[in-house]
Amino acid sequence: MRRGLSVLLCLALHAWIALAVPAQSPSDLELEGLPIEAEPDVGDLRFQFEGLDLAGREEEEQQFSLLERIGGDLRNFYDAPTLGLIGVGVAGHALVSNTNADEWARAEYQEQIRSIGTDEVSEFVHGNKFFGEGTYVLPVFAAATLAGLPFDRDSSGGRVGEWGERSLRAVLVGGPPMLGLQYALGSSRPGELDSASHWEPFKDTNAVSGHAFMGSIGFLSAAKMTDRPGLKALLYAGSTLPALSRINDDDHYASQVVLGWGLAYLAVSAVDDTYREERPYRLLPGPVGDGLGVNVMFEY
Repeated sequence: MRRGLSVLLCLALHAWIALAVPAQSPSDLELEGLPIEAEPDVGDLRFQFEGLDLAGREEEEQQFSLLERIGGDLRNFYDAPTLGLIGVGVAGHALVSNTNADEWARAEYQEQIRSIGTDEVSEFVHGNKFFGEGTYVLPVFAAATLAGLPFDRDSSGGRVGEWGERSLRAVLVGGPPMLGLQYALGSSRPGELDSASHWEPFKDTNAVSGHAFMGSIGFLSAAKMTDRPGLKALLYAGSTLPALSRINDDDHYASQVVLGWGLAYLAVSAVDDTYREERPYRLLPGPVGDGLGVNVMFEY
């Protein structure tokens, strides 16, 4: 019951952020209570005004920018196309898990495919409990985010920080829905209960593989950041290893790991969409005429 209430509170917070944080655009810029004089110029748009605390304004902008990005992540995740894909995934999960398909796939893998070699790969991926364990990967994402703060965004250090932030935001976006589906569908692990993979709402919490979800986030975030086809394909392939290890170890059914990986992919994609939709302008303090002002730089 406590877990269900926690998930509902997280989803409610999701909804509040997505609805309360407005999507910003250059046309939304307002400097209320300040005398403003617009002076068109080549390459930028200048505003001249008096009585502005530039340091405080810059800090406010940076803080709001992070909240804005999170709001954008949530809006992208809960838009109609993404919700439609989640619906397709849940429908496919229902078809596979509530028939004999999951048990058939489990038996085929365990009897025909599993071997010493697959066990060794699974032991490397999951045995050391690094991939897929939130206790381990979340601090790594947080440390990467902090490590990138002193660097420019386009530098190597900045890219490491961006990877960490992307990954954390993907967990924030996709984690509560993943936990909610685990609880709501109520499926069990192989061999745990008589109902097996069949839906038993609120009876168990293994309908979605949390390891498949968490273990793929870092790989998928990195894949979204590179334009090199070979590296992108390698990272996408790596993202499936934590999911496959759960099937190999007979800890989850195929439908459960596929849904976990799919939710991670959609969460990472929502974050990537926010990066692509970033505001095409920056606020920079500077001299304007005989006073202080702000340059609004538009990039195109």
